[in-house]
Amino acid sequence: MILIIFRIFCRIFSQIPSHSKTTSYFSIIVSKYVHTLLYFFMIVMPLSGYMMSSASGKAIKIIFFDVPLIFTQNKSLAFLYNKIHTSSSYIITILIMLHVLGTFKHLIIDKENIFKRIT
Repeated sequence: MILIIFRIFCRIFSQIPSHSKTTSYFSIIVSKYVHTLLYFFMIVMPLSGYMMSSASGKAIKIIFFDVPLIFTQNKSLAFLYNKIHTSSSYIITILIMLHVLGTFKHLIIDKENIFKRIT
């Protein structure tokens, strides 16, 4: 979670490379939505996992300490956060596949060297 917050901070305060002049408007829009949703679900996934564990009454251990629980044990909340957590995993998988497919499209079809744009 700390890494994704750091990444979002870097993304906000860094210069985003411009798209090539040959990139279609549709590709630009899809790219923005996929990236935004990836960042969103990279926050939702660990938060929902933490809330699910907390509502289940199960402590999360990080190295030498337990993360404090924010809920008392509540099966219905645990079920809800489990559904959010599970759904997020499927959505992230689809978004990663779209991201990789977009990369292949730019490399193979558009013949663009997009790796020099990565920030």
